Amino acid sequence: MRRAITTGVLLVVCAVSVAAQDAISLYEVVPSSGNHIPAGSTVEFRLRVQIDTSHVGGLYVYNNGFRVYSPDGAVWDTTYGQYLPPWLPFGDRWISSMGTNGDGADTVVFGGEDSAGGFWVVYDDVAWSITIEIPDDPALYGRTICLDSVADTMAYWPWSTWAWSTLTESYTPTWDGPHCFTIGCCNHDGMRGDVDYNSGGPNVADLTYLVDYLFFGGPSPPCMEEGNVDGLGAINVADLTYLVDYLFRGGPEPAPCELAYVDAEAAIAAIWLSGELVAPVELYEQIRSELAIIRTQWGDSISSVGIEFTPQWEPSVLLVGVTDGACDSIASGEYHHWDSLNEFYDLKSITIRLCSPGISYVILEFHGYLHPVVLADAYVGLPGVRYVQPNWIWGDHPMLLLYQNGSQIVYFFRNAWGDCPSGCIYEEYYIFTVVDNVAVFHGYYPDYESVPPEWRWMLDMAWWHYWQ
Repeated sequence: MRRAITTGVLLVVCAVSVAAQDAISLYEVVPSSGNHIPAGSTVEFRLRVQIDTSHVGGLYVYNNGFRVYSPDGAVWDTTYGQYLPPWLPFGDRWISSMGTNGDGADTVVFGGEDSAGGFWVVYDDVAWSITIEIPDDPALYGRTICLDSVADTMAYWPWSTWAWSTLTESYTPTWDGPHCFTIGCCNHDGMRGDVDYNSGGPNVADLTYLVDYLFFGGPSPPCMEEGNVDGLGAINVADLTYLVDYLFRGGPEPAPCELAYVDAEAAIAAIWLSGELVAPVELYEQIRSELAIIRTQWGDSISSVGIEFTPQWEPSVLLVGVTDGACDSIASGEYHHWDSLNEFYDLKSITIRLCSPGISYVILEFHGYLHPVVLADAYVGLPGVRYVQPNWIWGDHPMLLLYQNGSQIVYFFRNAWGDCPSGCIYEEYYIFTVVDNVAVFHGYYPDYESVPPEWRWMLDMAWWHYWQ
């Protein structure tokens, strides 16, 4: 059994042992935390080579290929291999690389032949490395990159198999892969605050690291998301205060990493249902899990369970009415009253929709999934701002309505048709809950009036909440 031991930002996959064997294994990944590797970084996979003493004559020829690939569409740049000292001083050695642009599977082959006759009987060290460049692209968060061996392919020269040889025999070393890692700055515990990125946080060492970075010119956090403790905007003093409150005053846990919100529907439903700026993690996970259970268990027989949740506003978007003077200042880049708020809430873009006397307004769009009704309160009262509101989405359509009854969530799948979106003429409801990982179907109702009283009041509350 392998045991993960973290030191600094290194993931130690297996510790070097005294007993030798014919084996190649992944020793460590730099940088990494748990089974995560950060976007926007150079990631190095370091390989341990062990040569057994039992083979007469020792190692004479080696040929070992590896491929870097993604099962879910991740991309990366520039795959290359290198020898690490003190690798054996073979007379002839090479590294063959094929398809190293991060498109599909990239291949790196380590090969060598000791034509000088210096046969090696025993060896055990970290000898080879394979390096990739991962772009700084949030679209990659949650995707997977894997490293595995490759054998029996004629792409390798001069041999086509994963093999080692002595003067008298050929044999196959073992490989402990494949190894797969999730891209993103989220630590393996799913929570921010591991500022020094050593899988041990959040703790006082992370607090010290953050203070050093903010006030004394210290190094940037290896994973900036981990340093953004409250999950809002860039790293600033608010993150330091948040971490102090959590560590010493019983404050709330640090926000989850963006990686936690890989399901947009669940994240948006969670902020709508909770009324919080950012989706509470437990609620997000409950909605995500229960919708998957309902759709898996009933999707073949009731197609309406595929209807997705869509709120009446666009998440993470504000419509801001401004005075004519403020609109001119925004257009010229001279309006700075909201700079700190935009940084804090991680602004993505500003779009001027209209600069016209008395009716000027702009659109602010933010990263992540933020509740716009809650977010709007932060911008009310700024100089030159006339009003702030969500970007409302009007119209009737099939929809998923949710009602939280204690710890249980009731899911009303409403299919609707006929003159949508002006106002659907016909509708029907399918009602579900989830109990012990089993989807419980509470009936089909061909219209609103046929929904029984024990469910009607919850449906009414869900409708009321929807239009708030």
